[in-house]
Amino acid sequence: MKKQVISSLLAATMALTSLALPISETSGLVIGTSIEASATSYTYGNYNYSILDDGTIKIDKYTGTASSVSIPSNIGGKKVTKIGSSAFYDNVYI
Repeated sequence: MKKQVISSLLAATMALTSLALPISETSGLVIGTSIEASATSYTYGNYNYSILDDGTIKIDKYTGTASSVSIPSNIGGKKVTKIGSSAFYDNVYI
């Protein structure tokens, strides 16, 4: 049941992110998002992630081939608080 809920949430997230507004060439901003720069990307299993300014984790990319995934709640003792808008983009397995 928990996996079904997570899968449903991920599917909804992917569907909604495909509706994002295009980036304006003059402002460089997308309405409704925040800009977060990350100098370093790390790997945990099949996840690429970055550490945010507040010390929490953002999953940037899932690189695995599983048809169902569970997002870890913590990585290296740091709480996972965000999933990047393109984290599952082009992953044909999920």
